[in-house]
Amino acid sequence: MITTSGSTNSKRVTSKKRTPAASKPKQAIGAITFEQKQNMIATVAYEMAQQRGFAEGNQLEDWLAAESEIDKILKHL
Repeated sequence: MITTSGSTNSKRVTSKKRTPAASKPKQAIGAITFEQKQNMIATVAYEMAQQRGFAEGNQLEDWLAAESEIDKILKHL
């Protein structure tokens, strides 16, 4: 409590509670952006298509397989 001189009124001093840093979401070390992940997937999908001689009709399968491969790699980081 703080009392002012010459006054019988007292004032309480309260402090604002701060949110602890631990409660804020943290970015993992080595985390990548969405754009970086998409670029990685695109690179792997391109390499898959290249190995097939760029045959038509497998773009979606290449993308999904590349996405799965990248997800597995990133999961272990």
